[in-house]
Amino acid sequence: MATLSQANQAREEHAERLRRLGAHSVGVDKVALGKTKTFAVVAWLPEAKAGLPESLEINWKNGTKKVPLITKIAAPFKPQSLL
Repeated sequence: MATLSQANQAREEHAERLRRLGAHSVGVDKVALGKTKTFAVVAWLPEAKAGLPESLEINWKNGTKKVPLITKIAAPFKPQSLL
């Protein structure tokens, strides 16, 4: 189980790597994994991609922590015109 702080740290540390793997957006959200609720990094991809990790590792206090990585499929976001 990951805290909000841990998930945000994982997002900050791994966002560029996820972008290189095809993610067009990376965020943090509270998710249910089985019966457990935890915070996770969420990466939005334009299509399914094999080989992405199930978790992201960070250094936390005196050890390491694995933060879940959730992938979602969606077209890249486009800003709406105000005109």
